[in-house]
Amino acid sequence: MGHPREPDQPHRSQQANRRNQSRFSDRSLSRFNRRSPYSYFGIIATAFSLLLVLLLVVVTNLNWYIAWIIGCSIVTFFFYGFDKRRSKSSDERVPEIVLHILSLSGGFPGGWAGRAYFRHKTLHTSFLIILIISTVLHLGIAFWLFRTG
Repeated sequence: MGHPREPDQPHRSQQANRRNQSRFSDRSLSRFNRRSPYSYFGIIATAFSLLLVLLLVVVTNLNWYIAWIIGCSIVTFFFYGFDKRRSKSSDERVPEIVLHILSLSGGFPGGWAGRAYFRHKTLHTSFLIILIISTVLHLGIAFWLFRTG
């Protein structure tokens, strides 16, 4: 038979469950408090881009593709400036992949402008390559969409 235990003390399995529950709740709370900069800045960029595109299409009656390029470019330009400002302080930076995705999704003019105006990411070859690829890609899309005949 098992060892007799004091009536006030919980069983070992109950002690282990309490330990695991407190570990789980501490872990889940700390994970909840730490947000991913990828999703945080990605969601903000997406929301602002979509809002600008919607405003441009509704208010100015622009072609949806031109509105998309303008909206994404404005957001990309401001994200380059925001990241440049953050690079001078110790604040959380915009992840490079977010800037790449903004450029590839249509914000390449804003990427070129932000790179030149803020002198930001000019020494990073990956940014130059992504901007060239996205420029060629979107020029091809524009040619295909607006071709005559």
